[in-house]
Amino acid sequence: MMRRQRNQKTSKRRKRKNLNRVPRQSQLSIRNIMPPTFITHLSYTDELFTRVNVGAQYLVYRYRINDLYDPDPLLLTGGVAGFSDLLAFYQEWRVEQVSVQLRVGNMETFPQSVCMIATNTDVATSINTVQKAVNATENPFSTGVKLMSGMGGMDRMITTSSYRLGAVFGNSQQYHVDPNTSGFGASNPNTLLYLTVIIFGPSPQVKGVFSDMRIRFKVKFFNRVPLLD
Repeated sequence: MMRRQRNQKTSKRRKRKNLNRVPRQSQLSIRNIMPPTFITHLSYTDELFTRVNVGAQYLVYRYRINDLYDPDPLLLTGGVAGFSDLLAFYQEWRVEQVSVQLRVGNMETFPQSVCMIATNTDVATSINTVQKAVNATENPFSTGVKLMSGMGGMDRMITTSSYRLGAVFGNSQQYHVDPNTSGFGASNPNTLLYLTVIIFGPSPQVKGVFSDMRIRFKVKFFNRVPLLD
């Protein structure tokens, strides 16, 4: 009888100790509040709403679709919203996929054609004639050419597309392991991929277009920053 009472008391003490003990997994989660890798979606809206190439029959502008630090080469944006917050926990990141939506309004009196293309080179720097602009729309990652009426008619349009950046890069397996396609902290990847908007018409531009570009990035963050106690 006495032995049974002692065993019950010992069992109760062990239970109390176990209740007060912090599990190892909980201790780890306090130090590392983020998983080793983290996949999320981040959004970007272009701040330049009016685009024009005065005196030319074509207009070309582009975005870096694998660059969260500076998506628009013409405007240092300081990065996509939420990007700098996640850098507190991860040292490296890679954009895996993008979805884009472009709204364009024609401010000219004549019709204009619109097209988006994704490339692994900056083709915008080599387009200096309307014929080269037309030729660039034949890219395999093209939305196809769409026509807008002159101002006052059906002068607005929306075009959307999505791209797996491994395919745009040219080799999907290499893209996901190549250190040049990932960004380290607040910096650009060494290898950049581009989304280029091409607009052309029968007459030289005077007012250009109203442009509303929105890009949604699917991003993988990795190489977690060690958090010290």
